[in-house]
Amino acid sequence: MALAAAASTPTACSSLVLEGASPGLSSPTARARRQKEDETLARFILEEGLEAFANYWAERPLFNTQKSLPPQIQDRIRRQRLKSSPIGLANCLRAAGLGTQPAMHKSLSTLQIPVLCIAGEHDRKFVRIARNMSKKLRNGRLVIIPGAGHAAHLEKPRDFNKAMLAFLDESLT
Repeated sequence: MALAAAASTPTACSSLVLEGASPGLSSPTARARRQKEDETLARFILEEGLEAFANYWAERPLFNTQKSLPPQIQDRIRRQRLKSSPIGLANCLRAAGLGTQPAMHKSLSTLQIPVLCIAGEHDRKFVRIARNMSKKLRNGRLVIIPGAGHAAHLEKPRDFNKAMLAFLDESLT
């Protein structure tokens, strides 16, 4: 969403940080499949509730690296998920899921602003995506956070903050 906003209103942003992000699904078939998956998950949330969703979400392979976080951090993440609105989550999946968002691949080369692409080293899929995006961006930078998975900001917050602050210091001066 941030990438789409920056591309559609180029003067609104002076820089952009993308963590574990994707420029979207370019294949209509992949987009339709993802919309179906998101609709299924939206119904699951509404029918089974937040507790079942939080259990399911925590077990997704994308978040396996979070199992090595201290128990108090894992508990905080779970409590935050349980505070969500079921209707809000379902509607977010329906209106802003990856299958619904426009593919931004062609817009990458048009962005003039500095863009930092961050991915955790253990999140191989998003490392590959971040590498590809940073190469296509005119002013793209890539940072791979050692020892982190998909949520580098949670798993390695000091490394994440250091990378982001260095980027912002450089790009805003």
